[in-house]
Amino acid sequence: MVVLRATAVRGTSMSLLNLWPTIIFWSDCSESARSVTRTRSFSEPMDSTCSSKVAQYSPRRTPPARSSDKNNKIGVFIGKLNYLCRRGHAFWAEAMEMPTSTIVFSGLSPHPPILVPEIGKDEIQKCIKSRLGLQEFSKKLRDSKPEILVLITPHGPVFHDAISIYTVPSYHGDFGQFGCPEVAIEAKGYPELALQIHDCARAKGIPIVNLSQKSFAQYGIPSSLDHATMVPLYYFNEAGLHVPLVLISMGLLPFRQLFDFGSCIRSAIENQKSRVAVVASGDLSHRLIPGSVAGYDPIGKEFDQRMIDLLKNQDAEGIMKLDQDFIERAGECGFRPILMMLGATHHLKNQSEVISYEGPFGVGYGVVAYSPARNGAET
Repeated sequence: MVVLRATAVRGTSMSLLNLWPTIIFWSDCSESARSVTRTRSFSEPMDSTCSSKVAQYSPRRTPPARSSDKNNKIGVFIGKLNYLCRRGHAFWAEAMEMPTSTIVFSGLSPHPPILVPEIGKDEIQKCIKSRLGLQEFSKKLRDSKPEILVLITPHGPVFHDAISIYTVPSYHGDFGQFGCPEVAIEAKGYPELALQIHDCARAKGIPIVNLSQKSFAQYGIPSSLDHATMVPLYYFNEAGLHVPLVLISMGLLPFRQLFDFGSCIRSAIENQKSRVAVVASGDLSHRLIPGSVAGYDPIGKEFDQRMIDLLKNQDAEGIMKLDQDFIERAGECGFRPILMMLGATHHLKNQSEVISYEGPFGVGYGVVAYSPARNGAET
């Protein structure tokens, strides 16, 4: 991994994101819910849509004598009215619990090139759990119907002192490095959202580099996609998902700052008002077994188990509290993208699912999905 250094940049403070209409909307909803549920005397004026006979009726007065048939009709009408009021109350109560964010899906995807059938061939059977897990993950992602995908990679241009974000109109890459140049990945970009994330980060004092065609030449870095981006995209495309991409490359910043950057992703998405998925591409320990490419350390298995447990519980604070030396000894590449993803989604009521985990080649491959929790679902 080539680590670069960028000059830290700071911008002027950013204007408040356009959240006021949303606040007003939910305030109106809250008032509507209260007006539906508060105790009302039948002698009070009611909505014009209600029957005038019901509006004039008061339990404080003895109702005039009516035929049994008329009483039954009025009773049925009042019963229906109460039912509609209860339904309205339930609707607004549910609406008030809905997050204003439009992050419809998030999660962790592994990225070993061997998961691409043209590359892995027969060897792919040795990591079949990850292949099936990533296929299931991709279907869940597709079914969430995102309009934009934000993907965080650990193997793009990595700056020692800054995060980097691509603001290009299109992306291209292939697996020529792994003997399959004919397997290519293309995607449209979404510079508008990328620039909003960039500007928000600058306003918060988080160092960030705008990766445009000009900056590729300036820093002498390739503009093609890296394998940690292409492997997940291969599966997403295979599942039928083709949406614009915003690609972010992690930086070697303090953990807390990486996590806080996630709030910039979230704020820009809320301002954009589009359905967005946020995916962290990353593998866990590269030192699980003797003979691993990155060497062996018994800490590796412990690290992976703790990370899977913390991810299942969506415990971002627990992840940030892991000892730095413990993380370094594990030899991971997904820790920082995971923090950035969780920073964008930790406020949501998500339902977590560890779809699969295995480490057949000495590298931990975890597939974890987060979907908005339905009422009553466990998170």
